[in-house]
Amino acid sequence: MYCHSRITLTKQEFLLFFTYFPNLKKIKIRTDTTESEYTKYFLRDIDTSKHLTRLENIILENDSFNPIPYDLYCSIYYNFRASLSQISLHHKDKSVLSSRNGDVVKYLSEFLKLTHLTYDNNSEYNVTVYEIRDACLSLTSVKIDIPNTIPPLFQIGSNMLYRHSNSKELSVSFANISANYIEYIIKYLPKSIESLDITIIRIDLYDWIYEVGIDNVLKLTEFMNTLPRASLSWSPEVYYKTQQENPDESNMTTFFKVLNAFKGDKKARCDAIFSDSLPSCISMTFSGRNLRIVYGLRYTDLYDDRSFQFSVPDRNVSIIGLEVINNLVFDIYIRIDIELACESLKCFLTNFQRLQLVEFKCMRLPSHGFTLTGCMDYFYKGQEDYDPSTVLRENLKIVKLKNFIPSKEFIDLLSYHLTNVQGFTCRFERSAQLRNARASRDYEVDLTRFKSLQLFYFDTRLVLNDSKTESCFIKFEYTDGKENYYQLTENGMFKRIPFEAPHNRTDPTVQ
Repeated sequence: MYCHSRITLTKQEFLLFFTYFPNLKKIKIRTDTTESEYTKYFLRDIDTSKHLTRLENIILENDSFNPIPYDLYCSIYYNFRASLSQISLHHKDKSVLSSRNGDVVKYLSEFLKLTHLTYDNNSEYNVTVYEIRDACLSLTSVKIDIPNTIPPLFQIGSNMLYRHSNSKELSVSFANISANYIEYIIKYLPKSIESLDITIIRIDLYDWIYEVGIDNVLKLTEFMNTLPRASLSWSPEVYYKTQQENPDESNMTTFFKVLNAFKGDKKARCDAIFSDSLPSCISMTFSGRNLRIVYGLRYTDLYDDRSFQFSVPDRNVSIIGLEVINNLVFDIYIRIDIELACESLKCFLTNFQRLQLVEFKCMRLPSHGFTLTGCMDYFYKGQEDYDPSTVLRENLKIVKLKNFIPSKEFIDLLSYHLTNVQGFTCRFERSAQLRNARASRDYEVDLTRFKSLQLFYFDTRLVLNDSKTESCFIKFEYTDGKENYYQLTENGMFKRIPFEAPHNRTDPTVQ
C-alpha cells in the first residue's frame, strides 16, 4: 500500500478503502511521516473481525530517515494474529516484547496460523528453538538471529526427532556455536527439516575449528550434506584477524577439506566467488540443485614473498580442490595492473580444470577485467546445464576484455589453453576514467592463432591519448593480406583512410 505524497486520506476514507479488498493477503507498510498516521489507523481502527480477515503477510519497509518502529509493528502483528502466517520480530531489551516480561513464547502461541517466523533477538532473554516450535505447532520455517550471546539451540534432554514433523526450514545466526551445540543439532534436529542454514558471526572458520575441533566440524558438515538444502557461513567483522593459524596447512586447504565433507558425493554445478573485500567471510551453500561457495581471499592466498602466487589446496589433505568449481567470479580490491591480470589468467587456466564461466574484476580504477565464457550472448551470466565430463578447453569459447588491451603474453596464454575461441571483444567503460600510460606506443593484437574466430569487437577509445587524439590511427591486417586504416576525426569518430597511410609515425596503432 502506497499513497502519493500529494494525496492525503482522512481516517474515514482510509478505513473505507479496505472494505473494497476483502481478499487482501499482503500489505506493504512504510514509515515515512504521512504513512505513519495510516499505520496508526491500521492498528487502532480496523475491525479485524470484519475486514482484512485473510491478511497473511505484512511487509515492513523504512526510508533512510525514519527507523522502523518495531514496537508499533509488533502490536499490528498481534492485532491480526488470527490470520497472519508470516511475521518478523525484533526483540530488544526495551521493547513491547520485553514489557511482557520477555514472554515471547506466550506472544507467539496466539498466532494459530503462523508458518514463517523471523526472530531477531538483541535482548538478554534467551528463547530456544524447542520453545518456539512447541508454542507454534503450525511453523514450517524459523529464522533466528541472536548476535550477542550463545543461547541453547534446544532444550537439553528433549528428543525433537519426533516432534513437529511439519517443520521444513530452520535458519539460525549466532555469535558462536560450541561442540555441544553441534551434537544437539545432529541429535535433535527434526527429521522433517529439509533446509538448515547456520551462520556464525563473531568468529571465523579457522578459529572456530581451533575451538571445537576439526572432527566436530566435519561431523556437522557431513550431517548437513544429507539434507536436501543446507548452508554454513562465517561472517565476522571486516577487520577480524585469525588468532590461531595452522602452520601445517594453508587456509585454502582447510577450507576445501571442510567443503569436501559438506559437498559429499553430489554431482552438482559449483558456483564460486573469491573476493578480498571481506577476507574473513566464508560460506558454502547447497540449494538443492547447485553448490555455491564464497571464499574470502587473504594476502597469503594471493602472494608469496610479495610476488603473485595463488594458493592451491593440498589435495592429499583436502581431497577435493579447485577442479570442483564451474563458474568463478574473482573480485580484487587491491590495485592491480595488466601484468597481474595476466598472472591471474594463468592461474585460472592452469588450476581450474572444469570452468564454464570466469569473471575477473578489479574493483579499483582503471577497473581492468575479463570474462571467459562459452556463450556468444554478451550479457549471459551462467550455464543452464552442467556436464561433468567436459573440461576447460571445451567450454570457454568467448573472451571479453574490459579497459585494457591484451599483451602478447595474455594472447599467448589464451591461444595455448583455449583452442576453440570463437568471439573476442575489447571494450571500454567510461566510468573507469582510463588513463593509458602506454598511449605513445604502438599496440598489436595478433588474433591469427585463433583459427575458429568468428567475431572480433574492439572499442577504439582504448587507444586514445588525450593530448594527441587528432593523430590516432587504427590499422587492421587480415590473413588474406588486405589492410585497412582508420583515423580519428574532429568529432571523435574514426573514418577509413586510403591504403597509403603515413609512415615513420609513433601514433597508437592496433594491428
